[in-house]
Amino acid sequence: MEDEDKTKSQLISELTKARQRVAEMEASTAEREQLEREIEERRLYLESVLACAPDAIVTLDVEHNIQEWNPGAEKLFGYTSAEVVGRNIDTLITSPDTDIFGGATSLTRQTLSGKSISPTETVRYRKDGSPVNVIVAGSPVLLGGKVAGVVAVYTDISERVRAERLLESLNQAALAMEQALTVEDIFTAIAEEFKKFGFSCMILPMDESRTRLTIEYINLDNRLVRAAEKLAGLKIETFSIDIEKVDVYREIIGEKKTVFIENVEDVMRQVLPGPAKRFAGALVRMTNFWEAIAAPLIVDDKVIGLFSVQSGDLIKDNMPAITAFAHQVAAVFRKAQLLEQAQHEIAERKQAEEALRASEEYVRSIIENSLDTIITVDVERRIVEFNDAAQETFGYRAEEILGKHIDALYLDPLEGVEVYRTTVEQGQCLREVSALRKNGEVFPSLISASALRNARGELMGVMGISRDISERKRAEESLRQRNRELNVLNRASQAFTSSLDLDQILDTVLSEVRRLLNVTACSVWLIEPETDDLVCFQVATPQDNIVRGWRLASGEGICGWVARHGESLVVPDAWADERYYRGVDEQTGLGLRSILTVPLRVKEDVIGVLQVLDTGVGRFSETDLELLEPLAASAAIAIENARLYEEVRQDAETRATLLREVNHRVKNNLTAIIGLLHAERRYVKMEERAVYQTIMQSLVGRVQGLATVHSMLSASEWTPLLLSELAVQIIHSSLHVLPRDKRVSVDVTPSLAHVTSDQAHNLALVINELTTNTVKHGLQEKGVARIGVRIKLDGSTVTLEFRDNGPGYPEEVLQLERSNVGFDLIQNIVRKSLHGKLSLHNDHGAVAVIQFEIKM
Repeated sequence: MEDEDKTKSQLISELTKARQRVAEMEASTAEREQLEREIEERRLYLESVLACAPDAIVTLDVEHNIQEWNPGAEKLFGYTSAEVVGRNIDTLITSPDTDIFGGATSLTRQTLSGKSISPTETVRYRKDGSPVNVIVAGSPVLLGGKVAGVVAVYTDISERVRAERLLESLNQAALAMEQALTVEDIFTAIAEEFKKFGFSCMILPMDESRTRLTIEYINLDNRLVRAAEKLAGLKIETFSIDIEKVDVYREIIGEKKTVFIENVEDVMRQVLPGPAKRFAGALVRMTNFWEAIAAPLIVDDKVIGLFSVQSGDLIKDNMPAITAFAHQVAAVFRKAQLLEQAQHEIAERKQAEEALRASEEYVRSIIENSLDTIITVDVERRIVEFNDAAQETFGYRAEEILGKHIDALYLDPLEGVEVYRTTVEQGQCLREVSALRKNGEVFPSLISASALRNARGELMGVMGISRDISERKRAEESLRQRNRELNVLNRASQAFTSSLDLDQILDTVLSEVRRLLNVTACSVWLIEPETDDLVCFQVATPQDNIVRGWRLASGEGICGWVARHGESLVVPDAWADERYYRGVDEQTGLGLRSILTVPLRVKEDVIGVLQVLDTGVGRFSETDLELLEPLAASAAIAIENARLYEEVRQDAETRATLLREVNHRVKNNLTAIIGLLHAERRYVKMEERAVYQTIMQSLVGRVQGLATVHSMLSASEWTPLLLSELAVQIIHSSLHVLPRDKRVSVDVTPSLAHVTSDQAHNLALVINELTTNTVKHGLQEKGVARIGVRIKLDGSTVTLEFRDNGPGYPEEVLQLERSNVGFDLIQNIVRKSLHGKLSLHNDHGAVAVIQFEIKM
């Protein structure tokens, strides 16, 4: 290497001298031709040297730009001369590493200042972005005594660095495993050392059957291992390799030789089970296992497993070193086996001693490393152990407290006596105590104490493990407070949904708030729509009779400010706030200081405020506000619902009163009409009485039908009526004039179809006319008739079929060639009022079918 560096330095020196010679020749005209010949010869010689040189030789100008770029540079960095001439050398071969860029720029500047660079190991980057280890040396180019550029030589030392890195990894792993005592420690040490130097390695022990290899030690990152397992669908912990199915492993074990594996993907494909074989390539790319060297682990001329090194830059020249290391691994493994046997024999002879030592070490480890306070006292209750956590918790240094009585750490020494007594009697004790710090601060502590006894069972003292539970206590109290708050919200919500009484709702809100926050007073103020004033509707305070009913003008006081701005407000000291309405203190004498006010909002409108007050300064916090705001939101909705309910109730009451009055008057009028019709019969002449009787009966029937409908609508408060029930009532109303010797049976099919009040009145007239027609014609020759009504609902279309068992309709009626008042009335009502269709036919009696749409 020294000769190689010397040759490079000579070449650089000769090139420098040649350029200096050019400068001298330019000064002499007489010698120019001779010099030119010499220069040309020297140039050709140097170019030949540069072309054949294995190193990268580069010349630069004063701007760091490349002027010459030999084949060695093309081979090393991957750029052709045409690609790089004129480009900045430092930017070209140091990107993307900014630190290397800074160092390279510094070296170039140093050379341009006239100083040569001694060979320096560093890293540069190829065209493909991969790093390459190089030695760089450089000299300035002088022309006329001035620096005109730089000559730099880069030597590729990647293989040397790779070999050194592998050897260092092997050496460190060998040193580490020499320190290991067990097989597992040996393999763990090897894996960790290889990982430090960027190599992946695996140790594949043979199982007892000597037919399979297990992957027990691998130094890949756990996340990468888990990802590979997921991809292949297997678990490394339970996976084993059938040696006979993997050619290279069978060769290594059978011939006991090291093998260079150039194509790890092929091996991976043989290793993986059937369904996972297709992921072999992906696993190689994921783990970067492009090449590997696998060596047998041989103990007593028997292969016990394989040692494999994986990387992307291994070469066959690395095989001897890895083979030798594998022998070391096997030897250390054998030594560890022997050591384990010896340790087992020693362990059997010194079991009691080891148990005691392990116990002491365990206790010492707990004491020294525990985050909990650990204090040990002797039989006289004097402190003999006081760990770091105890020192931090109680404020004493160990030297201050050791030998002192444990009572110094209790607020009540009797608690300490009780802890000691219980522990000695029962072997252990768990309880909360009030502990005392050096500075006098008292804090809650949870102590778990155990009695310490020697092998003979004699009491040696008591060890207590304790913990400052102040934070836990605060958390428990915070949780209890939060539960109380949630219970308040729950009870308030239940109260809000169980009542629409405004006074009861307001009283519930204030009672719950006052009980939870333990405040002097709280109140609800609602905006009066007519005046826009804030009125105190409900209050919970010793002087509630004074405050209830108070009025505040819009924007007056803190209540008015919150109502106007729609924002919650916490006032730590009302006396220092100019918005505070001092009339409260003057009237009640309470001396209120802290105020928390929340707007009562329904949608976008503020309907009032909820306010809590206390005599202490700074009494309320953001936590109180967080509790009060959802309570106020629920209360506002409940208040608004109560208001709306009251308005609806009053409106309904007024409507019911008016409806009863209207119904009463209509019914009286219909009854009066019927009475007048009956009275008119007395004035009819005898010869006209039969005709008149028929007309009067028809009129009375129609009016009674209307009266029946009106009664049904009144009873239902003018809501839609069941059509089947309406038909039953109208038919029976029409049959009240039936002679005593006549009888009509009625069958109406129940239906869910409902009709409006208008439709009910119109249908009453139609059904009355059809029933009257049955009585008039169906009972002429017999004393019993039958009426059947079928109602069909299809979507919003109703089909009502009215039939009897009488003689049927005459042909002239079916052909609409004969008409009378009754059928004219039916046709007009169906077509014009119901906007429906009427059809008549005979089927063992008269059949009328009416079709119309339900009005929704």
